[in-house]
Amino acid sequence: MQLTFTRPLYAAMLCAQVGGVVLGSQMSSVLLRLECPIRALTGLQCPGCGSSRCISAIGGGDFVSALRHNPFMTISLISVAIFGLFGFGSPKNASKLMTFFLNHQRFVAVALVVTTLLFTILRNLFADRSGLAI
Repeated sequence: MQLTFTRPLYAAMLCAQVGGVVLGSQMSSVLLRLECPIRALTGLQCPGCGSSRCISAIGGGDFVSALRHNPFMTISLISVAIFGLFGFGSPKNASKLMTFFLNHQRFVAVALVVTTLLFTILRNLFADRSGLAI
């Protein structure tokens, strides 16, 4: 399967991504009050713990703080942004990259699941028990 991306499509994707980060950072006062149900029940941090604070920090331009709150989310958002900029600069190359991902869906899915599980295990082994996500 060959996908074709155009500059307008990438412009829309970049606007949606920036809009999501800005909206998330503006809603942080509401989102920061929510407690993770997994953490409340088990005391363990899920892969998403700290995501609200992470997005709020990225919206404020504080990438070091974002990494402290949720490094997985920070790296994921930066990777998506780089992919978006890469595609905006060269839609043909981005189409090839996306086609590669589609042709190797099983590998990509397994890699994402394994990475998420490793991150979750490591963040709980080395967690700061003061109540904040690392």
